[in-house]
Amino acid sequence: MFRISILKRLTPLVLAGVFVTASQSVTAQGVLDRLKRAAEEAAKKAEDSRKAADAKKAAEEAARREKEKTTPATPGGGNPNANSPNAATPARPGGGAAPSNVPGSSAKVEELSLASGQKLDFVVSPKGGHAAAVVLRGSRTVVVHDGVDGPRFDAISGESAGLVFSPDGSRLAYIGRQGAEFVFMADGKELLRVPAVRHPRLGSTSLESIPQFTDNSRHVYFPLYTEPVPGITNGYIQLVFDGVPGPQSFTNIAPIFTAGGDHHVYLAENPQKRGTFTLVVDGKPSPFPGGEPQMTADGLHVFTKRQLPTATPTTEVFLDGKPIMRAQSAQIYTTPVGSGFMTVVTQGTPGTGIHFLTMGAQRIPGTDCPWNPGYSNVGFSADGKHWVAACQASSSSFWIVADGKKGQDYQGIVAAGFTADGRFVYGANMRNQTFLVVGDQESEGYGSMLTPIDTSAPGYKPLLINTPLPPPAALVGNHIAFTALTNGTMQTVGVDGKLLQREGASPVTFSSDGTHFGFTFGRQGRTVNVDGKDLPGTVVRFQQPGVGRYRPRAEFVFSTDGKHVAYFDQQPGNASGVYVDGRLAMVFPGTNPQNLTFTPDGRHLIWMANIASSQTVYVDGRPSAQFDGNYTLQAAAGTWEMGADGTLTVVAQAGDAIKRFRITPGSDTSVDTIGK
Repeated sequence: MFRISILKRLTPLVLAGVFVTASQSVTAQGVLDRLKRAAEEAAKKAEDSRKAADAKKAAEEAARREKEKTTPATPGGGNPNANSPNAATPARPGGGAAPSNVPGSSAKVEELSLASGQKLDFVVSPKGGHAAAVVLRGSRTVVVHDGVDGPRFDAISGESAGLVFSPDGSRLAYIGRQGAEFVFMADGKELLRVPAVRHPRLGSTSLESIPQFTDNSRHVYFPLYTEPVPGITNGYIQLVFDGVPGPQSFTNIAPIFTAGGDHHVYLAENPQKRGTFTLVVDGKPSPFPGGEPQMTADGLHVFTKRQLPTATPTTEVFLDGKPIMRAQSAQIYTTPVGSGFMTVVTQGTPGTGIHFLTMGAQRIPGTDCPWNPGYSNVGFSADGKHWVAACQASSSSFWIVADGKKGQDYQGIVAAGFTADGRFVYGANMRNQTFLVVGDQESEGYGSMLTPIDTSAPGYKPLLINTPLPPPAALVGNHIAFTALTNGTMQTVGVDGKLLQREGASPVTFSSDGTHFGFTFGRQGRTVNVDGKDLPGTVVRFQQPGVGRYRPRAEFVFSTDGKHVAYFDQQPGNASGVYVDGRLAMVFPGTNPQNLTFTPDGRHLIWMANIASSQTVYVDGRPSAQFDGNYTLQAAAGTWEMGADGTLTVVAQAGDAIKRFRITPGSDTSVDTIGK
């Protein structure tokens, strides 16, 4: 608290005494005039001082109120989360106060309790910073979603395992039981209500009917089994899409979704007339003949097939119910966008027959491949403009056909992908050497090549399934990089045709625009190399935000614009350091820091430090929020998400509550001010 000095009312009299003592020769009128002026000046100073004091108090009060709204963390041992159950415990990184040379963070921190309670069993959305939990409210059960209670139920099917978020995290679905009925809930509203006596499986722990969302999060669907009525009807399954049940089917329904989920197709078997199937397109019966349904990526067209009763096996292919092809067998591959498709056609018999490719229904010259094994699939570039297939003639004979052009024969092939200009990149093995082939250009031979991709990452799929090994090169735009192993201790790093030699080099990582590259190397300690320049410091691997159970690791990160690179290193005394662009920006307490993240504009750098039993978020090197050290939670999907506007969303544990923190960096700090 500041002390304000206020002039006393006696001050003018004191001043007057001074004037009188100083000069006895001054006339009485002159003395009175001076006394009057002195008194007026003193009074004016007193009034100015009072106004200044009032203004200061008002400013302090306004600042206090604003602080209570945003609940910012107070660095250096202040109250990090004023609304948390353990708010009385000050933030004390490493058990003591924050370093005295670290100014308070100007980051804005907003927090919201998503769920609370002892032994809380909750789920976190994969994106968006949302959470839900099943809790008791008296004798009833409710789902708490982002801190708001839903309707009261006798039970929730599957408990917390039955709570399902949409992929974008914006929607939540589950099943509740009220008396003799089950209620399907989506977005806090009733989607469908069914009698429990006809649908007893909904109360089991199998979770087979728990609602699911399409990939684009727009639609919710689930299979619904109805028990048979003896002597009246068989049991049947319906696909319920956005609350509307589709046709009945005796057998399980396997919907095929496309266009992110806006369209779907499946076969339904008549429960009363077994063996009779109906094609269902977007929930409605279709007159199209045949089975094995497929859709184009845009959802506008449907393929079906049927076997003709001919002397030799013959498959007839239909497009929107019209025949387009007859072949011994035909496997259709649709482009990732639009209505395009290609077909692998079989002709002859295994051992003597062939596979060949068609574009639409037109045969592509020069694509004949011995059948057995032959072509296993066709891959496309992301824009659907380029295609590739690998012909396997034998266990040691492969070649690539890309955009109709046949490549050389190799003993083994590993696909990497397409460059932005349509060149296909792959690794090729021949006589115990590995070559990187770009279009029709072949590199020199190496012992082997390291993959830059973690194949355990969710959603990873090889481009060509008959060459399932992970890709040997990193591709961004038209930039290509690889790390090749030799028989010696040195590795070769190749980036856009330029070669570097480093011991124990790792796979190359590009910045998002491909204009910068980095890798680490070394045996006893790891050094970062960026754009061919070795940077100071010894890097330590750190955990990045998780995706489900997947916990990726990294050694450095680029800013989105590629202008900055950051990494951690271990410092003495159980401390860590953060380097920015090769400069040791600061040392902070704790070991095993994680989630090193740039804002999208590259201006700010945020990370989390593990300090004693707590976790502290640093924004541009300044502590801004602190919560309990729930390391399992922080490795899960959706708990650390950088927004396009530069606001970081963190879901964390604070006492017996799960809270969402939204952290926006201040305008007075940046990567350039870290440690200053």
